Amino acid sequence: MNTLSTTVPQTRPPTIPASQRIKKFLAPAGVALILLSAQPCWPQESVGDMGYWYDNVGIGGFSINGGMDNTVGETFQISDGNAFVSSISVPVEWNSGATAEFQIGVAAWSGTQATGSLLYLSSALFASGSGFQTVTMPTSGLVLNQNQQYILFLTPNAFVGASSPFDTDVGLVSAFDYPAGQFVALSGTGLTVGDLFTQSWNGGAANMAFEIDYTVIPEPGVAALLCSGGLALWLRCGFRPRLRSLSIKN
Repeated sequence: MNTLSTTVPQTRPPTIPASQRIKKFLAPAGVALILLSAQPCWPQESVGDMGYWYDNVGIGGFSINGGMDNTVGETFQISDGNAFVSSISVPVEWNSGATAEFQIGVAAWSGTQATGSLLYLSSALFASGSGFQTVTMPTSGLVLNQNQQYILFLTPNAFVGASSPFDTDVGLVSAFDYPAGQFVALSGTGLTVGDLFTQSWNGGAANMAFEIDYTVIPEPGVAALLCSGGLALWLRCGFRPRLRSLSIKN
Protein backbone atom coordinates (compact mmCIF):
# COMPACT_ATOMS: atom_id res chain seq x y z
CA MET A 1 0.00 0.00 0.00
CA ASN A 2 1.42 3.34 -1.06
CA THR A 3 1.04 6.53 0.88
CA LEU A 4 0.98 9.88 -0.94
CA SER A 5 1.69 12.92 1.18
CA THR A 6 0.55 16.32 -0.08
CA THR A 7 -0.68 19.64 1.25
CA VAL A 8 -4.07 21.24 0.76
CA PRO A 9 -5.60 24.41 2.14
CA GLN A 10 -6.99 23.96 5.63
CA THR A 11 -10.73 24.54 5.52
CA ARG A 12 -11.24 25.00 9.27
CA PRO A 13 -8.33 26.79 10.94
CA PRO A 14 -7.59 25.95 14.55
CA THR A 15 -8.63 28.28 17.31
CA ILE A 16 -6.20 31.18 17.58
CA PRO A 17 -5.78 33.83 20.27
CA ALA A 18 -8.09 36.85 20.19
CA SER A 19 -5.21 39.24 19.47
CA GLN A 20 -4.33 37.30 16.33
CA ARG A 21 -7.96 37.14 15.23
CA ILE A 22 -8.17 40.94 15.50
CA LYS A 23 -5.01 41.25 13.44
CA LYS A 24 -6.41 38.99 10.72
CA PHE A 25 -9.56 41.09 10.64
CA LEU A 26 -7.78 44.42 10.47
CA ALA A 27 -5.51 43.37 7.60
CA PRO A 28 -8.25 42.89 4.95
CA ALA A 29 -10.16 45.81 6.42
CA GLY A 30 -7.09 47.97 5.82
CA VAL A 31 -6.94 46.84 2.20
CA ALA A 32 -10.61 47.64 1.71
CA LEU A 33 -10.09 51.08 3.21
CA ILE A 34 -7.19 51.78 0.86
CA LEU A 35 -9.16 50.74 -2.21
CA LEU A 36 -12.29 52.63 -1.21
CA SER A 37 -10.32 55.79 -0.53
CA ALA A 38 -8.17 55.56 -3.67
CA GLN A 39 -10.26 58.10 -5.61
CA PRO A 40 -9.92 60.99 -3.11
CA CYS A 41 -6.15 60.47 -3.12
CA TRP A 42 -6.11 61.96 -6.60
CA PRO A 43 -6.01 65.75 -6.87
CA GLN A 44 -9.31 67.63 -7.03
CA GLU A 45 -9.56 69.48 -10.35
CA SER A 46 -12.01 72.03 -11.70
CA VAL A 47 -13.18 73.36 -15.04
CA GLY A 48 -14.91 76.68 -15.56
CA ASP A 49 -14.48 80.45 -15.53
CA MET A 50 -15.57 81.53 -12.05
CA GLY A 51 -12.11 82.97 -11.43
CA TYR A 52 -12.79 85.58 -14.15
CA TRP A 53 -16.27 86.56 -12.98
CA TYR A 54 -17.05 89.83 -11.20
CA ASP A 55 -19.95 89.38 -8.79
CA ASN A 56 -22.03 92.24 -10.17
CA VAL A 57 -21.86 91.30 -13.86
CA GLY A 58 -24.70 89.24 -15.29
CA ILE A 59 -26.70 88.33 -18.37
CA GLY A 60 -30.37 87.41 -18.77
CA GLY A 61 -30.89 83.99 -17.22
CA PHE A 62 -33.62 81.37 -16.96
CA SER A 63 -37.13 82.74 -16.62
CA ILE A 64 -40.85 82.26 -16.97
CA ASN A 65 -42.18 85.55 -18.27
CA GLY A 66 -44.82 86.79 -20.68
CA GLY A 67 -45.88 83.29 -21.66
CA MET A 68 -42.30 82.33 -22.53
CA ASP A 69 -39.94 80.05 -20.63
CA ASN A 70 -36.20 80.48 -21.06
CA THR A 71 -33.40 77.98 -20.35
CA VAL A 72 -29.74 79.04 -20.34
CA GLY A 73 -26.53 77.07 -20.31
CA GLU A 74 -22.82 76.83 -20.98
CA THR A 75 -21.02 74.34 -23.18
CA PHE A 76 -17.80 72.87 -21.79
CA GLN A 77 -15.41 69.96 -21.92
CA ILE A 78 -12.88 68.26 -19.64
CA SER A 79 -9.50 67.77 -21.26
CA ASP A 80 -7.28 66.02 -18.70
CA GLY A 81 -9.08 62.67 -18.42
CA ASN A 82 -12.38 60.99 -17.70
CA ALA A 83 -13.85 62.73 -14.66
CA PHE A 84 -15.85 61.80 -11.58
CA VAL A 85 -17.78 65.02 -10.85
CA SER A 86 -18.26 66.01 -7.22
CA SER A 87 -20.08 69.37 -7.48
CA ILE A 88 -21.41 72.08 -9.81
CA SER A 89 -21.49 75.79 -8.94
CA VAL A 90 -23.22 78.66 -10.74
CA PRO A 91 -23.97 82.26 -9.65
CA VAL A 92 -27.66 83.20 -9.93
CA GLU A 93 -29.44 86.50 -9.27
CA TRP A 94 -33.20 86.75 -8.81
CA ASN A 95 -34.53 89.91 -10.45
CA SER A 96 -38.29 90.10 -10.15
CA GLY A 97 -41.57 88.26 -9.81
CA ALA A 98 -42.15 85.06 -7.88
CA THR A 99 -39.44 82.96 -6.26
CA ALA A 100 -37.49 81.38 -9.10
CA GLU A 101 -37.80 77.59 -9.24
CA PHE A 102 -35.35 75.75 -11.46
CA GLN A 103 -33.10 72.73 -11.97
CA ILE A 104 -29.44 72.28 -12.94
CA GLY A 105 -28.73 69.67 -15.59
CA VAL A 106 -25.91 68.18 -17.64
CA ALA A 107 -26.10 66.46 -21.03
CA ALA A 108 -23.90 65.81 -24.03
CA TRP A 109 -23.80 68.61 -26.61
CA SER A 110 -24.12 68.07 -30.35
CA GLY A 111 -22.96 71.56 -31.34
CA THR A 112 -26.50 72.93 -31.61
CA GLN A 113 -28.53 71.17 -28.90
CA ALA A 114 -28.47 68.75 -25.99
CA THR A 115 -28.20 65.18 -27.18
CA GLY A 116 -28.26 61.61 -25.90
CA SER A 117 -29.63 60.86 -22.46
CA LEU A 118 -29.93 63.26 -19.53
CA LEU A 119 -26.75 62.70 -17.49
CA TYR A 120 -27.68 64.73 -14.43
CA LEU A 121 -30.70 66.70 -13.22
CA SER A 122 -30.89 68.25 -9.77
CA SER A 123 -33.88 68.40 -7.51
CA ALA A 124 -35.89 71.65 -7.43
CA LEU A 125 -33.80 74.71 -6.54
CA PHE A 126 -35.00 78.19 -5.51
CA ALA A 127 -33.66 81.72 -5.92
CA SER A 128 -34.95 84.91 -4.34
CA GLY A 129 -33.64 88.02 -2.58
CA SER A 130 -31.21 90.62 -3.84
CA GLY A 131 -27.75 90.12 -5.30
CA PHE A 132 -26.00 87.15 -6.81
CA GLN A 133 -25.93 83.89 -4.90
CA THR A 134 -23.63 81.03 -5.83
CA VAL A 135 -25.66 77.83 -6.06
CA THR A 136 -23.53 74.72 -5.45
CA MET A 137 -24.96 71.28 -6.03
CA PRO A 138 -23.16 68.06 -5.05
CA THR A 139 -23.52 65.40 -7.71
CA SER A 140 -23.73 61.65 -7.30
CA GLY A 141 -22.40 59.19 -9.84
CA LEU A 142 -21.85 61.74 -12.63
CA VAL A 143 -18.96 60.61 -14.84
CA LEU A 144 -17.90 62.69 -17.87
CA ASN A 145 -15.66 61.60 -20.73
CA GLN A 146 -12.44 63.32 -21.70
CA ASN A 147 -12.74 65.82 -24.60
CA GLN A 148 -16.50 65.24 -24.98
CA GLN A 149 -18.60 68.37 -25.46
CA TYR A 150 -21.25 68.83 -22.77
CA ILE A 151 -23.81 71.42 -21.78
CA LEU A 152 -24.47 72.61 -18.24
CA PHE A 153 -27.94 74.17 -18.15
CA LEU A 154 -30.32 75.93 -15.77
CA THR A 155 -33.96 75.38 -16.65
CA PRO A 156 -37.40 76.24 -15.21
CA ASN A 157 -39.16 73.93 -17.69
CA ALA A 158 -40.34 71.36 -15.15
CA PHE A 159 -42.31 74.09 -13.34
CA VAL A 160 -43.85 76.02 -16.24
CA GLY A 161 -47.42 74.99 -15.43
CA ALA A 162 -47.19 75.68 -11.70
CA SER A 163 -44.88 78.68 -11.31
CA SER A 164 -45.80 82.35 -11.44
CA PRO A 165 -43.67 84.60 -13.70
CA PHE A 166 -40.14 85.44 -12.59
CA ASP A 167 -36.90 86.68 -14.08
CA THR A 168 -33.23 86.01 -13.24
CA ASP A 169 -29.67 86.76 -14.30
CA VAL A 170 -26.69 84.42 -14.38
CA GLY A 171 -23.04 85.40 -14.11
CA LEU A 172 -21.44 86.73 -17.30
CA VAL A 173 -17.83 86.15 -18.35
CA SER A 174 -16.02 87.27 -21.51
CA ALA A 175 -15.76 84.80 -24.39
CA PHE A 176 -11.97 85.19 -24.22
CA ASP A 177 -11.82 83.97 -20.63
CA TYR A 178 -13.14 80.49 -21.43
CA PRO A 179 -12.65 79.81 -25.16
CA ALA A 180 -13.58 76.12 -24.81
CA GLY A 181 -17.24 76.98 -24.15
CA GLN A 182 -20.11 79.26 -25.08
CA PHE A 183 -23.22 80.76 -23.49
CA VAL A 184 -26.38 79.29 -25.07
CA ALA A 185 -30.12 79.69 -24.51
CA LEU A 186 -33.41 78.15 -25.61
CA SER A 187 -36.75 79.95 -25.37
CA GLY A 188 -40.25 78.74 -26.11
CA THR A 189 -43.79 78.41 -24.83
CA GLY A 190 -44.60 75.51 -22.53
CA LEU A 191 -41.33 73.70 -23.19
CA THR A 192 -40.45 70.63 -21.14
CA VAL A 193 -37.03 69.35 -20.10
CA GLY A 194 -37.31 66.82 -22.91
CA ASP A 195 -37.71 69.65 -25.44
CA LEU A 196 -34.14 70.76 -24.66
CA PHE A 197 -33.03 67.72 -26.68
CA THR A 198 -35.20 68.32 -29.74
CA GLN A 199 -34.64 71.98 -30.61
CA SER A 200 -31.62 74.03 -31.66
CA TRP A 201 -30.31 76.51 -29.09
CA ASN A 202 -29.12 80.07 -29.73
CA GLY A 203 -25.50 80.91 -28.96
CA GLY A 204 -23.89 84.13 -27.82
CA ALA A 205 -20.39 85.63 -27.86
CA ALA A 206 -19.98 85.26 -24.10
CA ASN A 207 -19.75 82.67 -21.33
CA MET A 208 -21.89 81.85 -18.32
CA ALA A 209 -19.92 81.82 -15.07
CA PHE A 210 -19.64 78.27 -13.69
CA GLU A 211 -17.34 75.81 -11.97
CA ILE A 212 -17.37 72.02 -12.02
CA ASP A 213 -15.21 70.19 -9.48
CA TYR A 214 -14.08 66.68 -10.30
CA THR A 215 -11.46 63.98 -9.81
CA VAL A 216 -9.72 62.42 -12.80
CA ILE A 217 -10.46 58.69 -12.95
CA PRO A 218 -7.12 56.77 -12.92
CA GLU A 219 -6.15 54.63 -15.89
CA PRO A 220 -6.66 50.85 -15.47
CA GLY A 221 -2.92 50.29 -15.02
CA VAL A 222 -2.80 52.75 -12.16
CA ALA A 223 -5.85 51.18 -10.55
CA ALA A 224 -4.17 47.76 -10.82
CA LEU A 225 -1.10 49.19 -9.09
CA LEU A 226 -3.32 50.39 -6.23
CA CYS A 227 -4.81 46.91 -5.92
CA SER A 228 -1.40 45.23 -5.89
CA GLY A 229 -0.22 47.73 -3.29
CA GLY A 230 -3.23 46.92 -1.14
CA LEU A 231 -2.52 43.20 -1.47
CA ALA A 232 1.09 43.74 -0.45
CA LEU A 233 -0.04 45.61 2.64
CA TRP A 234 -2.45 42.79 3.47
CA LEU A 235 0.38 40.28 3.33
CA ARG A 236 2.67 42.62 5.23
CA CYS A 237 0.10 42.80 8.03
CA GLY A 238 0.53 39.08 8.57
CA PHE A 239 -2.05 37.31 6.42
CA ARG A 240 -0.81 33.91 5.22
CA PRO A 241 -2.86 31.00 3.89
CA ARG A 242 -2.73 28.08 6.32
CA LEU A 243 -1.76 24.67 4.92
CA ARG A 244 -1.87 21.26 6.56
CA SER A 245 -0.61 17.84 5.56
CA LEU A 246 -3.00 15.21 4.29
CA SER A 247 -2.04 11.61 3.71
CA ILE A 248 -3.85 9.74 0.97
CA LYS A 249 -3.60 5.95 1.15
CA ASN A 250 -4.10 3.73 -1.88
